[in-house]
Amino acid sequence: MNTSIASQVHFLQRPEGRISYTVEGSGPLVVAVPGMGDLRSSYRELVGPLVDAGYCVAVTDLRSHGDSDTGFTTFGDIATGEDLIALIDELGGPAVVLGNSMGAAAAAWAAAERPDAIAG
Repeated sequence: MNTSIASQVHFLQRPEGRISYTVEGSGPLVVAVPGMGDLRSSYRELVGPLVDAGYCVAVTDLRSHGDSDTGFTTFGDIATGEDLIALIDELGGPAVVLGNSMGAAAAAWAAAERPDAIAG
């Protein structure tokens, strides 16, 4: 079973800076969004099983977290939801989105704002 997050970090350019993410596997897209104060590594135990099940899994850091740039001035559910939609568009969604805490709220906002981008 694959249990690691891809070591190559990618960056999504946003107006205030870059959002870091990793992507691994191929198949339908799943995007994991951590909660405030968490890092993308919090999903490390889920990536391998999802990849093994045939999914392409992207895991993002939040603004000013992990490898993302630190110059952001806006945070919260909507800002994170906008970043999520931009990442899904970049990766050619739609995507199934999973999140915890603020990541879940951002996913709900994104689903309401852009239902075409969210598969579940």
